[in-house]
Amino acid sequence: MTTRHLLPRPLPLLCLAGGLAALGLSACSTQVEPEPVVPISLNEGVAGLPYRDTIKALPGSTPTANMFISSGHLPSGLKLTYYKEGQQSTLDGTPASRGTYHFTITDQCYSTQRRGDTFHRHYSLTVQ
Repeated sequence: MTTRHLLPRPLPLLCLAGGLAALGLSACSTQVEPEPVVPISLNEGVAGLPYRDTIKALPGSTPTANMFISSGHLPSGLKLTYYKEGQQSTLDGTPASRGTYHFTITDQCYSTQRRGDTFHRHYSLTVQ
């Protein structure tokens, strides 16, 4: 399983390839893939008023099997719903209280060549 933390632009990374080979460690250089999950940031909400935003897997990205909150929590009154047909999720509801909420949405892939890959997008949602 591969885990990728999404960054604003491709950056060089050092990866380990081949594990321990004859008690030596081999390394390779690689690039972080373009961000497959958008938007980068969410719209602000207002306590007591309906809120809706959409989180999408970009076309051409590895097909998405699921999107879910993997850490943190949403404001009370909001929920994340994944729609496989559209490769997207909606974040909607009516936030109950003001504050800044931090959470991570994980996009889990299912293609045969990249089964188990996950992409993480960290969000901060401000509710006024």
